[in-house]
Amino acid sequence: MPRFSGREAQELFETAFAQAPIGMALIGLDGHWLKVNAALCRITGWSEVELLRRPFQEITHPDDVATDADLIRLLLAGEIPGYQFEKRYITRGGGEIWARLSVSVVRDARGTPRHFIVQVEDVSESKLAQRQLQQAEAAARAERDHATAIIAAMGEGYALTMDGEIKAVNDALCALTGLTAAQLVGSRPPYPFWPPEESAAIAAIYAEVLRNSGGTHEVVLMRADGERFEAEVTTRPAREENGRAIGFVNTLRDVSVQRRHQRELERLARTDSLTQLANRHVLQEALEREARRRGTGARQLALVLLDLDLFKQVNDALGHPAGDAVLVEVARRLERTVRAGEVLARVGGEEFAWLLPATHAGEAVAAADRARAAIASEPFGQAGTLTMSAGVGLVFTPSDGDVLYVLADRALYEAKQSGRNRTCCQGGGPRLQRVV
Repeated sequence: MPRFSGREAQELFETAFAQAPIGMALIGLDGHWLKVNAALCRITGWSEVELLRRPFQEITHPDDVATDADLIRLLLAGEIPGYQFEKRYITRGGGEIWARLSVSVVRDARGTPRHFIVQVEDVSESKLAQRQLQQAEAAARAERDHATAIIAAMGEGYALTMDGEIKAVNDALCALTGLTAAQLVGSRPPYPFWPPEESAAIAAIYAEVLRNSGGTHEVVLMRADGERFEAEVTTRPAREENGRAIGFVNTLRDVSVQRRHQRELERLARTDSLTQLANRHVLQEALEREARRRGTGARQLALVLLDLDLFKQVNDALGHPAGDAVLVEVARRLERTVRAGEVLARVGGEEFAWLLPATHAGEAVAAADRARAAIASEPFGQAGTLTMSAGVGLVFTPSDGDVLYVLADRALYEAKQSGRNRTCCQGGGPRLQRVV
């Protein structure tokens, strides 16, 4: 870290604190706010004067107070270096907001706790969309020795840039990138943590952010050892008290784990957990999308509903684990019959749905027959040879996707009622029936 004079350190701290893009505060050991920035007041709806008159517990949701207290005890005991979690605040208007909270403690030369450093980011909107996101880190206090310590204590990477040149960084940025302060301070774009293959794209994003006087963006960055990671970068103008812009405050956070978790959650939300096929939600999306399509000529849309015959007997005789194994194998056999652009989903216990765009009645029935033949082609271990009934629904697009599903369901019911192990069709012309 570069060394600053007392005045420079004080001014640097005040700038970072006041202009930080997220809420920041110093809290006394008794829980009272000692210093807050404008962002915190904006997030909570409480004015600076109102916050300084009350302890933080008073605007913390009652269900989160105990967790906060437990973590503070561990923090003061030195058992943890800091903590991060998502909690709820009570706004001045009586509402609730979700905030990502980061807390650390500043100690004097003898190791005695002096006060807490708190950073607060409003994550209410992202909390509603999905609950995976990050806590911000703390930074604040206007003392010569503490200015550097506070910036160093931030969990997020921090860099102050002036005319594009990095003037100051914290230890977290060094840890995040694997680069030393000496390697970072004084560098200009492309910065050492920009991957060569991404430099042009990042430079364009960075230029746009500067033109817009700040913003938040996600990019792929690079550690000193060459490892790439997903990062969220927030950039805000750093201004003097008279409002003159002197540069930009940048915070960097590694969101690789969160993004992987988010992608996995999205995958799980669209995948049947047993068979790994698409689920009903994906089928419904595809059904609505295809049903709305318009073309220059008539375009027929087919939906095949497939149901294993007498599957309950398999579960009753061999148990549900054996039944699950059968369903997994059924999914694999059906997958081999599906072509590009078609959607195969598991929509219920032993029921599967197959959406075939731009398919005529004869083609749809033939496809259903291929699927049934694949199921009956060889035994399923102890379960023996199984058969499948199929119902084909057909409509001309644009149409109502729900109508198509009803037609296919009626056709499946007809196939079941007329003896199983057959294909029946409704809609799109003369009714067809195939028996294997």
